[in-house]
Amino acid sequence: MTTHVLLVRLAAPLQSWGVASRFAHRDTHIRPTKSAVIGLCAAALGRDRTDPVDDLAALAFGVRADHPGTPVRDYHTVGAGRFPLRPRDVITDHRRAAAVAASMAAADGPGFGHHELASWYGAPKKITADPVSGTLVSAELSRSAMITERWYLSDAAFVVGLEHQDRALLEDIAYALEHPKRLLWLGRKSCPPSGTLAAEILPGTVATAFAAKLLLPGLDGPDSSGQAPLGVGPGALGHARRVAGERPAGQLRSGPPGARHALGIPDAHHHRTDRNRMGHHPVNSTRASTARFVATHSVLSLNARHPLVAKSLVDAQEMHRTVMSGFRGWVEDGEPEARAQMGVLSTWSVDLKAAALVLVVQSRIPGDWARMPREAFTAAPHIITVDRTFKAGEVFGFRTVVNPTRSRPSGKPASEKARGLRTAHTTPEHVKRWFSRRLQADGDPANAEDGVARIGATADPDTLGIRMLPTMSSAHRSKPVRIGRAEIRGSLTVTDPETLVGVLSNGLGHARAYSCGLVLAR
Repeated sequence: MTTHVLLVRLAAPLQSWGVASRFAHRDTHIRPTKSAVIGLCAAALGRDRTDPVDDLAALAFGVRADHPGTPVRDYHTVGAGRFPLRPRDVITDHRRAAAVAASMAAADGPGFGHHELASWYGAPKKITADPVSGTLVSAELSRSAMITERWYLSDAAFVVGLEHQDRALLEDIAYALEHPKRLLWLGRKSCPPSGTLAAEILPGTVATAFAAKLLLPGLDGPDSSGQAPLGVGPGALGHARRVAGERPAGQLRSGPPGARHALGIPDAHHHRTDRNRMGHHPVNSTRASTARFVATHSVLSLNARHPLVAKSLVDAQEMHRTVMSGFRGWVEDGEPEARAQMGVLSTWSVDLKAAALVLVVQSRIPGDWARMPREAFTAAPHIITVDRTFKAGEVFGFRTVVNPTRSRPSGKPASEKARGLRTAHTTPEHVKRWFSRRLQADGDPANAEDGVARIGATADPDTLGIRMLPTMSSAHRSKPVRIGRAEIRGSLTVTDPETLVGVLSNGLGHARAYSCGLVLAR
């Protein structure tokens, strides 16, 4: 049976698609979620919260980011100061006060004025008049401010596809979106939509509708070339179902002086904290002259004597768990390539004398480090948004810790095509050769003839600083590992910006799940 697709335009100065919000932290997904769009349609149709939405839930759903927008953080305070007297402030019997509050909250219950207060009323002390409003207040009723952070997407524009066999249902939704029976907003009441919501109804599937309609009117901007849908299917966003934004939490603003410089993290003029668009956006051409790299860096200053940190230092699997603990809930449990989906890479350095470990975690999404024990930190986590454009011919400094390996023959017949035994290089000279094979001269392809992936930049190998690092291992029965490591420092000259940004985003070499492969550009 033929299916039809209703295209819905979601654009506004601010949007917020909460996934796991709490009072003190209100997050946003970086794409509209299906549950939010169903709620939007139900409100437009005038349905109550208790009304069934099975017909809406059965819609196949897809979303395309024509303009991903910029995540912005709102520092918000609630309360503080002295407040006007309320009934519960002057009722001294708390059980009866609770009964009064419940009665007042009920739609058909008696109001506060219908209760006898003679036997359980006591005036609070220190009642004064507010000098500004004249309202009676009590000095004993002052409250401390509650600090909350609220995340929004600024200047974002999305195209949502709703697919169903019943065209009449889609027509009803389209009409309701333009003539809503209730107020509509994009996630929160402070985010009203702008422009027309319902676009048109096309025959086919969500994928074919997105392909046929590359750009809806009004969705213009630097990222408006039209992108493939993130996911198509009933009730899901494919692999990006929860990758894109459940909880950008734990983003504290202070950081230890010198920690970023010690690890070779980009200086302040190479990033803008007001730009947090995840991923990279290279120019579309055969060999672009520029490419843009955007990612989040979490700089964690940790106490090496804390049991969690100490265990991570001696066990590669535990270090992997520590790093990934900041990204729980973004992908389904057990989903393959979860780390790669979120673009998580890490590196660390330790000062054993000072018992200090600095861990840098790069990701496409902000990490939530609130789950780690506070005692494990020596300073608050420092979150940096790196937003940098690389140009062909540009020279920049870099630092990386890699797992340089070679493949030894497995001894099996060639017909079996068995992969050789991977062995780590153990000398600086061998590491230099390993890295030199990945340098890309101007005009060279991104992949060498022997299949080695190049890095989009070149350098003089003799100017590189190479230091062998202690081997990391793990004796876990399920997956024992032993990882040889080497640190490489120096300067690179950009020859292929797109390839370079891919290496910066995805890492270099093997063992990227075990704090290898992150290239930090200065």
